[in-house]
Amino acid sequence: MVCWDDLVSEYPLWRIKVAADTVDKPLFNAELHLYNDTYNYRPSTARSRYRYFTSALLGEYLSASFAWGQWQRPPMAAIHAATPGVLGDLRRLEPALRRFHQADLSSRLRVLVTESNYYGPWHSPERDAPLARLNAAMGTLGRPWRFVLEDDLGGVRDGTLVVCSEAFATRTARAVMELPRAVRVVAVDAAPALDERGLPLPTALAGAVRARCSVVQFDGLAAELGYAEGLPAEYRRTGDLGYLRWTEQRGHFEEQGVSCLLEARQVGNWVAVVNHTIEPQTAPLPWGGETAVVTFAPLEVRVYEVP
Repeated sequence: MVCWDDLVSEYPLWRIKVAADTVDKPLFNAELHLYNDTYNYRPSTARSRYRYFTSALLGEYLSASFAWGQWQRPPMAAIHAATPGVLGDLRRLEPALRRFHQADLSSRLRVLVTESNYYGPWHSPERDAPLARLNAAMGTLGRPWRFVLEDDLGGVRDGTLVVCSEAFATRTARAVMELPRAVRVVAVDAAPALDERGLPLPTALAGAVRARCSVVQFDGLAAELGYAEGLPAEYRRTGDLGYLRWTEQRGHFEEQGVSCLLEARQVGNWVAVVNHTIEPQTAPLPWGGETAVVTFAPLEVRVYEVP
Protein backbone atom coordinates (compact mmCIF):
# COMPACT_ATOMS: atom_id res chain seq x y z
CA MET A 1 0.00 0.00 0.00
CA VAL A 2 1.13 3.55 -0.76
CA CYS A 3 -0.13 6.02 1.84
CA TRP A 4 -0.41 9.80 1.53
CA ASP A 5 -2.63 12.63 2.78
CA ASP A 6 -4.00 15.53 0.79
CA LEU A 7 -4.56 18.18 3.52
CA VAL A 8 -7.21 19.92 1.37
CA SER A 9 -10.35 18.60 -0.30
CA GLU A 10 -9.42 20.43 -3.52
CA TYR A 11 -6.09 18.67 -3.95
CA PRO A 12 -4.97 18.77 -7.61
CA LEU A 13 -6.17 15.57 -9.26
CA TRP A 14 -3.13 15.31 -11.53
CA ARG A 15 -0.97 14.47 -8.51
CA ILE A 16 -3.31 11.62 -7.58
CA LYS A 17 -3.19 10.36 -11.16
CA VAL A 18 0.63 10.40 -11.16
CA ALA A 19 0.65 8.17 -8.09
CA ALA A 20 -2.14 5.85 -9.27
CA ASP A 21 -0.54 5.40 -12.70
CA THR A 22 3.00 4.79 -11.54
CA VAL A 23 2.84 2.59 -8.41
CA ASP A 24 1.72 -1.03 -8.45
CA LYS A 25 0.20 -0.97 -4.97
CA PRO A 26 -3.18 0.22 -3.64
CA LEU A 27 -3.28 3.99 -3.06
CA PHE A 28 -4.54 5.15 0.37
CA ASN A 29 -5.40 8.78 1.18
CA ALA A 30 -5.08 8.72 4.97
CA GLU A 31 -6.38 12.25 5.57
CA LEU A 32 -9.19 13.24 3.21
CA HIS A 33 -10.40 16.72 4.21
CA LEU A 34 -13.95 16.70 2.84
CA TYR A 35 -15.80 18.29 5.76
CA ASN A 36 -15.02 19.10 9.38
CA ASP A 37 -16.43 21.29 12.13
CA THR A 38 -13.25 23.39 12.26
CA TYR A 39 -11.17 22.94 9.08
CA ASN A 40 -13.31 23.45 5.97
CA TYR A 41 -12.57 23.67 2.26
CA ARG A 42 -15.95 24.65 0.77
CA PRO A 43 -17.64 21.42 1.90
CA SER A 44 -20.79 20.14 0.20
CA THR A 45 -22.36 16.82 -0.70
CA ALA A 46 -21.55 17.57 -4.35
CA ARG A 47 -17.87 18.07 -3.50
CA SER A 48 -17.79 14.85 -1.49
CA ARG A 49 -19.25 12.93 -4.42
CA TYR A 50 -16.84 14.64 -6.82
CA ARG A 51 -13.77 13.68 -4.78
CA TYR A 52 -14.84 10.09 -4.12
CA PHE A 53 -15.75 9.46 -7.75
CA THR A 54 -12.82 11.24 -9.39
CA SER A 55 -10.42 9.40 -7.08
CA ALA A 56 -12.04 6.09 -8.08
CA LEU A 57 -11.84 6.93 -11.79
CA LEU A 58 -8.14 7.64 -11.30
CA GLY A 59 -7.58 4.37 -9.43
CA GLU A 60 -7.65 5.36 -5.75
CA TYR A 61 -10.17 3.47 -3.61
CA LEU A 62 -8.92 3.77 -0.02
CA SER A 63 -9.35 6.88 2.12
CA ALA A 64 -9.94 7.99 5.72
CA SER A 65 -11.66 11.19 6.83
CA PHE A 66 -9.67 13.80 8.72
CA ALA A 67 -10.36 14.13 12.49
CA TRP A 68 -12.89 11.30 12.71
CA GLY A 69 -16.18 12.34 14.30
CA GLN A 70 -15.72 16.12 14.06
CA TRP A 71 -18.85 16.72 11.99
CA GLN A 72 -21.38 17.60 14.66
CA ARG A 73 -22.39 21.12 13.58
CA PRO A 74 -25.65 21.02 11.58
CA PRO A 75 -24.14 21.93 8.16
CA MET A 76 -21.37 19.34 8.52
CA ALA A 77 -23.72 16.74 9.99
CA ALA A 78 -25.99 17.07 6.95
CA ILE A 79 -23.10 16.55 4.56
CA HIS A 80 -21.85 13.59 6.58
CA ALA A 81 -25.33 12.05 6.61
CA ALA A 82 -25.29 12.02 2.80
CA THR A 83 -21.94 10.23 2.60
CA PRO A 84 -23.28 6.64 2.94
CA GLY A 85 -25.47 7.24 -0.12
CA VAL A 86 -22.48 8.56 -2.09
CA LEU A 87 -20.39 5.55 -1.11
CA GLY A 88 -23.27 3.22 -1.91
CA ASP A 89 -23.40 4.64 -5.45
CA LEU A 90 -19.63 4.23 -5.67
CA ARG A 91 -19.76 0.57 -4.67
CA ARG A 92 -22.57 -0.11 -7.12
CA LEU A 93 -20.56 1.37 -9.97
CA GLU A 94 -17.14 0.14 -8.82
CA PRO A 95 -16.73 -2.57 -11.53
CA ALA A 96 -17.35 0.04 -14.24
CA LEU A 97 -15.18 2.68 -12.56
CA ARG A 98 -12.24 0.29 -12.31
CA ARG A 99 -12.40 -0.26 -16.06
CA PHE A 100 -11.45 3.37 -16.67
CA HIS A 101 -8.26 3.11 -14.65
CA GLN A 102 -7.40 -0.25 -16.21
CA ALA A 103 -7.80 1.35 -19.64
CA ASP A 104 -5.37 4.07 -18.60
CA LEU A 105 -2.80 1.56 -17.39
CA SER A 106 -3.05 -0.33 -20.69
CA SER A 107 -2.84 2.79 -22.83
CA ARG A 108 0.00 3.30 -25.31
CA LEU A 109 -0.35 7.07 -24.89
CA ARG A 110 2.00 8.12 -22.08
CA VAL A 111 3.17 11.35 -20.42
CA LEU A 112 6.68 11.34 -18.96
CA VAL A 113 7.18 12.33 -15.30
CA THR A 114 10.67 13.60 -14.54
CA GLU A 115 12.32 14.99 -11.45
CA SER A 116 12.37 18.35 -13.19
CA ASN A 117 8.73 18.61 -14.22
CA TYR A 118 7.30 17.20 -10.98
CA TYR A 119 9.46 18.58 -8.17
CA GLY A 120 11.12 21.73 -9.23
CA PRO A 121 11.05 24.50 -9.34
CA TRP A 122 7.87 24.34 -7.23
CA HIS A 123 5.28 26.09 -9.35
CA SER A 124 2.95 28.69 -7.92
CA PRO A 125 0.32 29.27 -9.03
CA GLU A 126 -0.50 25.61 -9.62
CA ARG A 127 -1.55 26.30 -13.21
CA ASP A 128 2.10 26.85 -14.20
CA ALA A 129 3.20 23.32 -13.23
CA PRO A 130 4.09 21.44 -16.45
CA LEU A 131 2.24 18.27 -15.43
CA ALA A 132 -0.85 20.24 -14.39
CA ARG A 133 -0.96 21.84 -17.84
CA LEU A 134 -0.42 18.48 -19.52
CA ASN A 135 -3.09 16.81 -17.41
CA ALA A 136 -5.58 19.48 -18.48
CA ALA A 137 -4.71 19.10 -22.16
CA MET A 138 -4.80 15.30 -22.05
CA GLY A 139 -8.17 15.44 -20.33
CA THR A 140 -9.65 17.05 -23.43
CA LEU A 141 -8.82 14.05 -25.64
CA GLY A 142 -11.55 11.73 -24.41
CA ARG A 143 -9.02 8.88 -24.61
CA PRO A 144 -7.21 6.66 -22.09
CA TRP A 145 -3.69 7.82 -21.23
CA ARG A 146 -1.24 7.44 -18.39
CA PHE A 147 1.76 8.95 -16.65
CA VAL A 148 5.04 7.02 -16.69
CA LEU A 149 8.13 7.63 -14.54
CA GLU A 150 11.50 8.32 -16.11
CA ASP A 151 12.89 5.28 -14.27
CA ASP A 152 10.31 3.05 -16.00
CA LEU A 153 11.13 3.96 -19.59
CA GLY A 154 12.65 0.52 -20.13
CA GLY A 155 9.12 -0.90 -20.24
CA VAL A 156 7.95 1.44 -23.00
CA ARG A 157 8.07 -0.46 -26.28
CA ASP A 158 5.54 1.29 -28.54
CA GLY A 159 2.97 4.05 -28.70
CA THR A 160 3.52 7.75 -27.99
CA LEU A 161 5.57 9.36 -25.22
CA VAL A 162 4.81 13.02 -24.45
CA VAL A 163 7.68 14.99 -22.90
CA CYS A 164 7.24 18.41 -21.29
CA SER A 165 10.31 19.07 -19.20
CA GLU A 166 12.99 21.73 -19.26
CA ALA A 167 15.60 19.27 -18.02
CA PHE A 168 16.46 15.60 -18.15
CA ALA A 169 18.72 13.60 -15.92
CA THR A 170 21.50 12.39 -18.19
CA ARG A 171 20.35 8.82 -17.63
CA THR A 172 16.83 9.82 -18.75
CA ALA A 173 18.15 11.39 -21.94
CA ARG A 174 20.03 8.17 -22.69
CA ALA A 175 16.92 6.09 -21.87
CA VAL A 176 14.90 8.12 -24.37
CA MET A 177 17.56 7.49 -27.00
CA GLU A 178 17.33 3.75 -26.31
CA LEU A 179 13.56 3.60 -26.87
CA PRO A 180 12.50 1.47 -29.84
CA ARG A 181 11.74 3.34 -33.04
CA ALA A 182 8.14 2.18 -32.59
CA VAL A 183 7.86 4.78 -29.81
CA ARG A 184 6.99 8.24 -31.05
CA VAL A 185 8.48 10.91 -28.78
CA VAL A 186 6.60 14.22 -28.75
CA ALA A 187 8.34 17.13 -27.03
CA VAL A 188 6.13 20.03 -25.95
CA ASP A 189 7.48 23.45 -27.02
CA ALA A 190 11.12 22.23 -27.11
CA ALA A 191 13.23 19.15 -26.49
CA PRO A 192 14.97 19.16 -23.08
CA ALA A 193 18.46 20.62 -23.32
CA LEU A 194 19.51 20.75 -19.65
CA ASP A 195 20.48 18.09 -17.14
CA GLU A 196 19.04 17.67 -13.63
CA ARG A 197 21.42 20.35 -12.27
CA GLY A 198 20.32 22.91 -14.82
CA LEU A 199 23.54 22.57 -16.82
CA PRO A 200 23.57 21.92 -20.57
CA LEU A 201 23.42 18.28 -21.60
CA PRO A 202 26.53 17.09 -23.47
CA THR A 203 26.35 18.57 -26.95
CA ALA A 204 26.12 15.26 -28.80
CA LEU A 205 23.46 13.90 -26.44
CA ALA A 206 21.39 17.09 -26.60
CA GLY A 207 21.52 16.99 -30.39
CA ALA A 208 20.49 13.34 -30.46
CA VAL A 209 17.54 13.99 -28.12
CA ARG A 210 16.46 16.93 -30.26
CA ALA A 211 16.58 14.78 -33.38
CA ARG A 212 14.63 11.98 -31.68
CA CYS A 213 11.73 14.25 -30.72
CA SER A 214 8.89 15.68 -32.75
CA VAL A 215 8.39 19.17 -31.32
CA VAL A 216 4.82 20.43 -30.94
CA GLN A 217 3.70 23.73 -29.44
CA PHE A 218 1.57 23.30 -26.35
CA ASP A 219 -1.52 24.88 -27.88
CA GLY A 220 -1.43 22.32 -30.68
CA LEU A 221 -0.69 19.25 -28.56
CA ALA A 222 -4.25 17.91 -28.20
CA ALA A 223 -4.97 18.21 -31.91
CA GLU A 224 -1.64 16.54 -32.70
CA LEU A 225 -2.38 13.57 -30.44
CA GLY A 226 -5.95 13.29 -31.66
CA TYR A 227 -9.34 13.48 -29.98
CA ALA A 228 -11.58 10.48 -29.48
CA GLU A 229 -13.88 9.98 -32.44
CA GLY A 230 -17.19 11.73 -31.96
CA LEU A 231 -16.11 13.82 -28.95
CA PRO A 232 -18.13 17.09 -29.02
CA ALA A 233 -16.27 20.39 -28.84
CA GLU A 234 -17.75 21.17 -25.43
CA TYR A 235 -15.47 18.51 -23.92
CA ARG A 236 -12.29 19.88 -25.50
CA ARG A 237 -11.94 23.01 -23.35
CA THR A 238 -9.46 23.90 -20.62
CA GLY A 239 -9.44 26.83 -18.23
CA ASP A 240 -8.33 28.14 -14.86
CA LEU A 241 -10.13 26.99 -11.73
CA GLY A 242 -9.84 28.33 -8.20
CA TYR A 243 -8.49 25.91 -5.58
CA LEU A 244 -8.77 26.70 -1.88
CA ARG A 245 -5.47 26.33 -0.03
CA TRP A 246 -4.28 26.84 3.55
CA THR A 247 -0.95 27.66 5.15
CA GLU A 248 -0.13 28.59 8.72
CA GLN A 249 1.12 31.97 7.55
CA ARG A 250 -1.77 32.88 5.21
CA GLY A 251 -4.70 30.84 6.45
CA HIS A 252 -7.18 30.04 3.67
CA PHE A 253 -6.47 31.52 0.25
CA GLU A 254 -7.42 30.76 -3.32
CA GLU A 255 -4.88 29.65 -5.91
CA GLN A 256 -5.42 29.23 -9.63
CA GLY A 257 -5.02 25.84 -11.28
CA VAL A 258 -5.71 24.61 -14.80
CA SER A 259 -8.05 21.77 -15.75
CA CYS A 260 -10.14 20.30 -18.50
CA LEU A 261 -13.46 21.95 -17.70
CA LEU A 262 -15.89 19.23 -18.80
CA GLU A 263 -14.17 15.87 -19.23
CA ALA A 264 -15.58 12.79 -20.97
CA ARG A 265 -14.22 9.27 -21.31
CA GLN A 266 -15.57 6.05 -22.80
CA VAL A 267 -14.46 2.50 -22.02
CA GLY A 268 -16.51 -0.17 -23.74
CA ASN A 269 -20.16 0.72 -23.27
CA TRP A 270 -19.48 2.89 -20.19
CA VAL A 271 -19.16 6.67 -20.29
CA ALA A 272 -17.93 8.97 -17.53
CA VAL A 273 -18.49 12.72 -17.66
CA VAL A 274 -16.92 14.98 -15.02
CA ASN A 275 -17.75 18.65 -14.56
CA HIS A 276 -14.60 19.94 -12.86
CA THR A 277 -16.09 23.42 -12.41
CA ILE A 278 -18.42 24.97 -9.84
CA GLU A 279 -20.69 26.23 -12.62
CA PRO A 280 -23.32 24.29 -14.61
CA GLN A 281 -22.00 23.07 -17.97
CA THR A 282 -24.24 22.40 -20.97
CA ALA A 283 -23.23 19.90 -23.67
CA PRO A 284 -24.53 17.00 -25.77
CA LEU A 285 -24.23 13.59 -24.16
CA PRO A 286 -21.16 12.03 -25.78
CA TRP A 287 -21.22 8.71 -27.63
CA GLY A 288 -24.77 7.80 -26.74
CA GLY A 289 -26.26 8.30 -30.18
CA GLU A 290 -28.38 11.12 -28.78
CA THR A 291 -28.36 14.73 -29.94
CA ALA A 292 -30.11 16.14 -26.87
CA VAL A 293 -28.21 18.81 -24.95
CA VAL A 294 -28.07 18.27 -21.19
CA THR A 295 -26.82 20.32 -18.25
CA PHE A 296 -24.23 18.92 -15.85
CA ALA A 297 -24.50 20.33 -12.34
CA PRO A 298 -21.46 21.89 -10.64
CA LEU A 299 -18.91 19.20 -9.75
CA GLU A 300 -21.19 16.50 -11.17
CA VAL A 301 -19.75 13.11 -12.04
CA ARG A 302 -22.07 11.09 -14.27
CA VAL A 303 -21.26 7.46 -15.07
CA TYR A 304 -23.66 5.63 -17.37
CA GLU A 305 -24.01 2.90 -19.97
CA VAL A 306 -24.64 3.52 -23.67
CA PRO A 307 -26.09 1.02 -26.17
